[in-house]
Amino acid sequence: MYIGLKVFSIVLSLLCIFFTFIGIYALDLSLIFVGILFAISIVLITLETKNKVTNPFRGH
Repeated sequence: MYIGLKVFSIVLSLLCIFFTFIGIYALDLSLIFVGILFAISIVLITLETKNKVTNPFRGH
């Protein structure tokens, strides 16, 4: 995985944990949904990065 995307994924995972924790603590469902959306974006970025790395037809 590229170093920029790794750093971005770490930031997103910290935000995911933060918003999920604050949402559970405050019993606010909208903050929990924001944490879930951050988790979904982490999964999508990881899958897209794996797709680009394993693509034999990509240009250099």
